[in-house]
Amino acid sequence: MGVTNIFVRLRHGETRFAQFQRDVQRIVGHPVNVARGSELLGLQKIDNIMGVERDGLLLFAFAVVLGGGVLVGQALVRAVTASGADLDTWRAMGADRPLAVRGMVLPTLLTSATALVTAVALAVALSPRFPIGVARRYDLDVGIHADALVLGVTVVLLALAVLGIATAAAWWRVTRGEPDRAVTSRTARWATNAGLAPSLLIGARLAGEPGRGRRAVPVRSALVGAVAGVLGVVACFTFRAGIDDAAANPRRSGVVWNYIVAAGPAPVAPSVRSAIARDPAVSADTRALWARAVPIDGVPTPTFGIETRRGTMPLVVLSGHAPRTASEIAFAPTTAADHHVHIGDMVRVGSGQRMRVVGTALLPGTSHTDYDEGAWITMPALRAAIGADAIRQRPDDFEDYQLIRWRADADVAAAERRVARLAATKDYFALRSMLPTAVVDLGHLATMPLVLAVFFGLLACATVAHALVTTVRRRRYDLAVLRSVGFTRRQSRIAIAWQATLLAVAGIVVGVPLGLITGRVIWRLVAEDSPVAYVPPVEAIAVLVVVPVALVVAQALAAGPAHAATRIRPAETLRAE
Repeated sequence: MGVTNIFVRLRHGETRFAQFQRDVQRIVGHPVNVARGSELLGLQKIDNIMGVERDGLLLFAFAVVLGGGVLVGQALVRAVTASGADLDTWRAMGADRPLAVRGMVLPTLLTSATALVTAVALAVALSPRFPIGVARRYDLDVGIHADALVLGVTVVLLALAVLGIATAAAWWRVTRGEPDRAVTSRTARWATNAGLAPSLLIGARLAGEPGRGRRAVPVRSALVGAVAGVLGVVACFTFRAGIDDAAANPRRSGVVWNYIVAAGPAPVAPSVRSAIARDPAVSADTRALWARAVPIDGVPTPTFGIETRRGTMPLVVLSGHAPRTASEIAFAPTTAADHHVHIGDMVRVGSGQRMRVVGTALLPGTSHTDYDEGAWITMPALRAAIGADAIRQRPDDFEDYQLIRWRADADVAAAERRVARLAATKDYFALRSMLPTAVVDLGHLATMPLVLAVFFGLLACATVAHALVTTVRRRRYDLAVLRSVGFTRRQSRIAIAWQATLLAVAGIVVGVPLGLITGRVIWRLVAEDSPVAYVPPVEAIAVLVVVPVALVVAQALAAGPAHAATRIRPAETLRAE
């Protein structure tokens, strides 16, 4: 009966896999399909999906570091510099610069140590929630974990970062003092030249002037946070639109048929093919004959010979064009990478026929290959490559597929029953088209962009709210002076609201286009790696919603600080100053 399957472990791994394929063919004496274990089990595609999840978590961690670093760093710098209020007294008591720096830094160490211990405890407590998505289905040990190396390195790096920021802030405060000179920003000059109303002019100055010394406000970080938040939200929704499109549109993964009849080892009988072609519900009918091992540059390669019998059903071509003559060949993307071939290259097929590589395409999945594996030539070219008697001599090396697409007005249920009964007379397989498993797993990633979008939105809210609250607290004297010369409570409220509006507008103007570009770039990388046909995603609804939502949220964030600004008592504030 011969050998059906042999599983081997290569001495040097897969580094010499192509040579092993050639050796097996030489030993057996005829082309034999030799496949990697990772391909048969789909491990590479699983790894690709988990890679997307890993990159998403890394992006989330980077955003946390960026947002947390900005907010915590500013709070840390303010705490350290504020502790220098008694610096003159310390110097009078004989404290030199190093001693003063240590005195300003040491109080932050206790707070930092408490935060690090809490963070480690929470990380360990939340470890059973990870991994997420596809990776969780393959994790054999889900539960509480504490990676000493990761936690240790993270704690050390965070501790060094906190100590470095605190020391730098303290040294700057000790050596450079606290300058009070303010610089007029371009935004303030623009607002002045534009002839805005007093309340809008003050709001524009608050949004654009960071100030100096005790009146410094984190304006730049608020602008960066607003832009990063809008950019992240739009990019996440754009990326998710690409995932949804791939999961909802089978054509993106090369599935252009509705129904399939499969036969093996014998081909589909001519009578069955003719009956399918004559069915009134069929709009297109394509035959795809799959050969398990056709030598291409000496390497046995699964290869399709494809011919359309009725209508048109072009397969999805990712680049180049479909084979049109017996001297042209196309590859699925994974096989093209394995063979290191590109469009325009020449390859030897079968006994020596030279063919030009004209494209890459997505092919039908078989019992041994996925939709991104194999080669594609015309049916006459396949017959010439395998020989006239190959199917009769080695029937197990071939599978015959009839790809069917229904008419738009067809009774699909009735048509499926007719074709299924026809296939059953010959013991053929008949089934509806379905998405490849890798694309189904890709669709499971749709939740991750939503989580990231929520976080980026919170990041923007936190930075803008922090800037607004800090503005009212640190510019109380300026607001009190304005109130003393006739600025009303309503104008104070409008000024803070206008400051928030300008921050939101800056985030929208810069963040929306950059978010669309970023989301498309990320989706293109994921689509090429999956692989699926790339179509530029456009999440128009999300973009249209982001603009009003950003403005409304900005006003909501400004409500509290604006109310606090109206409660400033000029006399008390100026007396305290």
